Amino acid sequence: MTRTLKTKSLQGKLMAVIMGTSAGAVLLAGLLILIVNFYESRALLMQNLTIEAKVLAANSTAALAFDDQPAAAEALGHLRVAPQVLAAALYGHDGRLFASYFGAGADRTLVPARSDAAETYRGLDRLVVVEPVFLNGARIGTVFVHTDLRALYQQLGTSAAGMVFVAGLSLLAAFVAAMRLQRYVSAPVLALAQVANDVSERRDYSIRAGHLTDDEVGSLVDAFNSMLDQIQQRDRQLEVHRAQLQQEVEARTLELTQTNTRLQGEIDHRNRTEEALRQSQEQLFRSQKMEAIGNLTGGVAHEFNNLLQIIRGYGEMMHLQLSPEDPLRQDLEAIMGAGARGAALTSQLLAFSRRQVNQPKVLSLNRLVTELGMVFHRLLGENIELATNLDPALGSVKADRGQLEQVIINLVINARDAMPHGGTLTFSTANVELDEQAACKLTLEHPGSFVMFAVSDTGTGMDAATKARIFEPFFTTKPLGQGTGLGLSTVYGIVQQSHGSIDVESELGRGSVFRIYFPRVDEVAEPAEPIVDTEPPVVPSRQSHTIVLAEDEHGVRMILQKVLQAQGYHVLVASTGHEAIRLSQRHRGPLHLLVTDMAMPGMGGVELSNRLLLLYPEMKVLYMSGHAHSGTERADSGDSPEPFMQKPFSPMALVKRVRELLDRGM
Repeated sequence: MTRTLKTKSLQGKLMAVIMGTSAGAVLLAGLLILIVNFYESRALLMQNLTIEAKVLAANSTAALAFDDQPAAAEALGHLRVAPQVLAAALYGHDGRLFASYFGAGADRTLVPARSDAAETYRGLDRLVVVEPVFLNGARIGTVFVHTDLRALYQQLGTSAAGMVFVAGLSLLAAFVAAMRLQRYVSAPVLALAQVANDVSERRDYSIRAGHLTDDEVGSLVDAFNSMLDQIQQRDRQLEVHRAQLQQEVEARTLELTQTNTRLQGEIDHRNRTEEALRQSQEQLFRSQKMEAIGNLTGGVAHEFNNLLQIIRGYGEMMHLQLSPEDPLRQDLEAIMGAGARGAALTSQLLAFSRRQVNQPKVLSLNRLVTELGMVFHRLLGENIELATNLDPALGSVKADRGQLEQVIINLVINARDAMPHGGTLTFSTANVELDEQAACKLTLEHPGSFVMFAVSDTGTGMDAATKARIFEPFFTTKPLGQGTGLGLSTVYGIVQQSHGSIDVESELGRGSVFRIYFPRVDEVAEPAEPIVDTEPPVVPSRQSHTIVLAEDEHGVRMILQKVLQAQGYHVLVASTGHEAIRLSQRHRGPLHLLVTDMAMPGMGGVELSNRLLLLYPEMKVLYMSGHAHSGTERADSGDSPEPFMQKPFSPMALVKRVRELLDRGM
């Protein structure tokens, strides 16, 4: 509607507004009148039916009292003088039909067979009145009166036709009035529009519009003529200013030449900034690619760990049952050795995917490098010189000591392989402050204070294509069979899990520098823990302890059940958390220990332990998983709830850990 009015002429708009307003008002008024007439007429008809029902109740009291059906039919027959009644009926005190009346053409189904099936109804298609019949205060029957609203709708149709006729006359009158009115409104406006068009086409500002009316259009004409006067005056002033502008243009041209030189310098700076942004975007893309690869490898390692748990568990149980002279013992040891190598492989994959068990402590990188000095000399050999440049005021970092040792040793091995003919390996540490731009380039979570640890070598170096892929799992430049390609990917995963970042500089023939940045913490580094072998021998337990075992992997569940039952424990075995809760609730007696996988369908291990501890507060819990992010509330940090066992583990290690937990609670 709005789009149509925009395209119409002024005459058309005026006509449309008048006709539309008139038609809307007439139609709305007619509709309201019809609605009011309908409801008033229906109310009057309902009132008449109620009166007829009351009269019929009074006239049929005797007939109902004496069970006189002819008298009742005669009373109903008086309804012939009431054409508005379509059907009527009398019901006895027991609700059965006593007598009925039907008007001309009435359907016999309008009267229900019993009075309890009829009730007063007021609708848009019919009216029903139900009136009780009383005698001396006791109800002896019921009067039923029914009619439809066809006559009422016919009356409304006649009224609507009359209103349509009146509306047509009103619209005709509005059309005549609009035609006369537009002459006084649109004609002066069209004349003004023609003058404006002539001025625009000829560029002649001496043309003036005629003053035809004294209304708003006349004021518009006067304003238009005044505008033309001002334009003529501005033209004369522009001629004067044009000469002045020419002089100013010459002066500004000289200024623009100088500005252009300055802009060129800014463009060069912008190009350098865009290049830095491009490098940051490439770094982000590489980080996202490594994150995707990490998710894939972590999932594969998790599933592979379950398989290794089955292989290792059954292998160790069979190994204990075979005598030293058994010819199968050597074959079984080969299988167990392959399983151990597979476990080491999945451990590296979990480190890359940042799903390795993480036990962070406050450490000093200077002290860690110093303590590993003898290890470096054994790894490097005599033809590689070791140098250090350690900051004595170096701050502390919070990370897993074993993982940091793994990072340093992998970097040392990588540097050694890059210097087959000898060279220099240098360790450097320093406190650094990274602003937001530097933190973004290194894909760090936030700027601030960091500890930088660098490992540089004078080896062969890398080209750009190799440097872009060095952190990918299984990527290696070594010949087939001489490397897994997991060393630097493990370094990358551990650094990312410790909320750090790693940066590489390398060129062919000029060596490589690996710089690692860890968040600096304002805490004193913890002293190194002495290595003491205090592991007691595993003694089979025959105490009557009850253990709940929850594990969704069938093979793992079976081997763990056998191991625990072989130690004399009573084991409740469940494949889901919900099943474990049902078994625990049916068990009569205490529950001493819950051994649960952390990732199970429907309910994880942490949620299961929380719910069972509400029922058995004294129960111990032992978690196990193929990686440290298996549905725990600590997935962001990589920390694992304690006590925890990383799959795959030895059956005897499980027995030892179970004994420790149960002995602790005794």
